[in-house]
Amino acid sequence: MGILSDIFRVDKVKDVLAAISSDDDYTGYNVLISSALFSSFRNVETISATKELTDGDYQIQLITPSGADRTVELPPEAVTNHPHLIACAAGASYDVVIKDDAGATTYATLVAGEFALCLSSGAAWAVQKFGASGSPLTTKGDLWGYSTADVRIPIGTDTHVLTADSAEALGVKWAAASGGGAVPVSIYGAKLSWVSVSSHKVSESDQFQAENGDTLEITSAITTSGLTSLSNDTIYHIYAYLSGSTVVETVTTAPVLWKGTAYSKTGDTSRRYLGSVLTNGSGDIHFFTMVHDTIFYGDYFTVLSNGQATTDTDVSCSA
Repeated sequence: MGILSDIFRVDKVKDVLAAISSDDDYTGYNVLISSALFSSFRNVETISATKELTDGDYQIQLITPSGADRTVELPPEAVTNHPHLIACAAGASYDVVIKDDAGATTYATLVAGEFALCLSSGAAWAVQKFGASGSPLTTKGDLWGYSTADVRIPIGTDTHVLTADSAEALGVKWAAASGGGAVPVSIYGAKLSWVSVSSHKVSESDQFQAENGDTLEITSAITTSGLTSLSNDTIYHIYAYLSGSTVVETVTTAPVLWKGTAYSKTGDTSRRYLGSVLTNGSGDIHFFTMVHDTIFYGDYFTVLSNGQATTDTDVSCSA
């Protein structure tokens, strides 16, 4: 408590403990203010194991966790519980985890410089975290969520939306948008073109959808090169899918009808079918031209004279 001279009174105070000057004459209630009072209600401690609080402990607990994150368990809920103010000491290397007396429910996790006010209704603890920022957020795009305490909801995958899901610990999850019909199934753009015997290109496209609901869009042409180990006389199928952004793959797995004229990769609804190419007897990609949704092979057309020519014929177009 300190000594009596540590204590001073404010106006409207009269009490034998406050009657320091005999010439003062105050009426009203006694109010004692002392910097020494704080130390009488505070415990400063470094812990290396779980600390179990009781109602006989100091109301203020300044904790430094040692060696690892350490747990502080609140007393069993009762009408006799007094408030607890628990702080993780500034400069601490580990966190203080506040739990119930059974250690089953986590109310808050405190990093260095943060603290929590714990109030009991007699049947349950209410814990509010404060401190350096009071925020659990750490990364661009994070959201503030709650389970049994304030918690960070990490940013999700590009184009995904936050969806309610009672099966999730936080009651929400990031998932591909679906059900709105805003993203078309049909593909505008995404034209295939031949680049070389070992590469092909997919041109820009508008947004379109994969069977699993992923939104795909080719914002700049994608050239796939280095296709030098393709099998001879084989049809290869080209699919677009989401991997941070839209990318393409060239594989032998055949497409399967999804709906309308849209196809997916057999066994993988995240892959949207774009078209197919054919290799020759040397494993090279045949030259092809894509017109609308049809691929034509060969770099020229043979013109037949009267439908009877058997060799290439030069035709003058000067007229």
